[in-house]
Amino acid sequence: LAGGSLNGEVCLIDSRQGGDPQGVASLAGSKGDPVNDLTWINSKMGSEVLAAVADGSVVRWDMRQLKEPLELFNLNRNQPDGLAQHGATCIDYDYNVPYRFLVGSDQGSTFSFSRKAKPGTENILATYEGHFGPVNCVQRNPGYQKIFLTVGDWCARVWSEDAKHSSIMTTVNMPEKMTAGCWSPSRPSVFMTGRGDGVVQTWDLKYQQNVP
Repeated sequence: LAGGSLNGEVCLIDSRQGGDPQGVASLAGSKGDPVNDLTWINSKMGSEVLAAVADGSVVRWDMRQLKEPLELFNLNRNQPDGLAQHGATCIDYDYNVPYRFLVGSDQGSTFSFSRKAKPGTENILATYEGHFGPVNCVQRNPGYQKIFLTVGDWCARVWSEDAKHSSIMTTVNMPEKMTAGCWSPSRPSVFMTGRGDGVVQTWDLKYQQNVP
């Protein structure tokens, strides 16, 4: 098991050896910002993770060697001075798209990153703006990899990577903030959302888009 902590550490736990971490890593020079999300990614040994940190960094770690990270991505690399800095809130990695991943931010933006960018070139492929608050969830559609879902503020949005300027579908605003969302693993047009008042809603894009 791998997990992130409120003080910015990434921990490796082997459940066969009890509940204490077998390895702990922290980024040198870090201010101890929380790790908000973490996911395993495709690698030769199956030992690598991406960690989304509240300071705007996304860190790639090899859980076999936690002294130094393998790679560091930054949401604020091209952010002009004077504008609010992005913090990473959630991350999505799809094994069908192994060299790209999506990161949501606390400023309502979603970033598409490339792991294959050449040294010295930009690894942020696109930025998608739409939410008026933190992006709580981002997930690619399991049937159509260019389509992805984001959940934040009072609505959920469906995006296409080919349409960078706006979402292709937005739910109506709910009376309570949306806190979570995911696609159906078997029906590509269906997704579910969770609200802060405990309500879970199911949406079917083929059936209707105005109401769940």
